[in-house]
Amino acid sequence: MYDREGIIKKLSLLIDKKRLNHSIGVSRCAAMLARHYGADAEKAELAGLVHDCAKCLPDEESIRLCRKYGYEPDSITKANKVLLHAPLGALLAEDCFQIQDREILNAIACHTTGKQGMTLLEKVICLADYIEDGRQYSGIEDIRAFAY
Repeated sequence: MYDREGIIKKLSLLIDKKRLNHSIGVSRCAAMLARHYGADAEKAELAGLVHDCAKCLPDEESIRLCRKYGYEPDSITKANKVLLHAPLGALLAEDCFQIQDREILNAIACHTTGKQGMTLLEKVICLADYIEDGRQYSGIEDIRAFAY
């Protein structure tokens, strides 16, 4: 079991209130999807909670941290800085939240773009990010229903 309240407290220093509420929503949704599909609900809940931990960082800080961690973004990520928060978030999750589980870190790293051959947990986090209760857009209710 992980320290949910401690992680939320630390997250509140990294991301704004709106993003924190979104992350808590993704965490809940991910746990429900995981139980529904037979994935590890605790891993899903934790990955969902920290998936956007790098989302609110200014571009220059994101680039500095990439250098610190030895991460070189590909050309698509460099051209679309919004994509950087996922792989950088996995690195921050490992460093700042001491998450060592590769399955969780990989799910965080690919939650925005997906990747070929995704694991069940990776799919759960990607989907939970897309359909959590705070998301409101045309067709969301159909997508939520289809997700289950």
